Amino acid sequence: MKQAAVEVDLNKRLGNVRVDIPSNHTGSASITIQNLGFGTVESIIFSAKAYDGFNRQISVEGNDIFEFKIDGICIEANAERMYIVDLPDKSIVRMELTEKMISYYGGTVFEYKTGNILKFNADLLENNDEEKEVRELFSSKTMVDAVCLPKKYKGYWMCACKTVNADEHKKCTGCNTAMNVMFDINKLLVIGQNSKKQQVVMTRERVKRNVQGKFWKTIKLVVVIALLCGISNWIW
Repeated sequence: MKQAAVEVDLNKRLGNVRVDIPSNHTGSASITIQNLGFGTVESIIFSAKAYDGFNRQISVEGNDIFEFKIDGICIEANAERMYIVDLPDKSIVRMELTEKMISYYGGTVFEYKTGNILKFNADLLENNDEEKEVRELFSSKTMVDAVCLPKKYKGYWMCACKTVNADEHKKCTGCNTAMNVMFDINKLLVIGQNSKKQQVVMTRERVKRNVQGKFWKTIKLVVVIALLCGISNWIW
């Protein structure tokens, strides 16, 4: 396990926004969007940047940064959906999207604002046999592909899926796992680690006693031999 500095944008409502543009320049793209659990999304406006095959930025209607809207969609809380969309220019081979406004079913509209960044140290799981067991424990109890240990901060908690949630969210906005379930697993890990440490200490003590026992047996044997040799010399 290793600690890594992590920055999380607490204002983000979307995760894992991916744009895949086919190489045959059909003028369309597939966009995959994850809804981080704040209601059912029906429409999104992104701030977009587009680039051509020479990595030159493409202006749309005279703007280097333009609005790109996807509507008529339905992304439930904690769900991930993929949509095929038309591009504003067929020469686009790469497009970067940043959430700007989100419309939810029921009439709620969220406007993204920058600046609410949380910085902290995360306990990331590594690819070794010991931490493979940790990931398997999370997977068996939650179906979550754990990438870190759950952790609490002032007013927030981080799930094993690495999503940071406000304390008011009792279920992770990323994977929908209950907060108490995540930290119950953490307790099991702590108990397991303490048990392993205790076993190591007991093993060391047992080895120490065995070594000391053999040492004193050797000393007693030497003393007996010396006494026997002394008695033998006295007789002769």
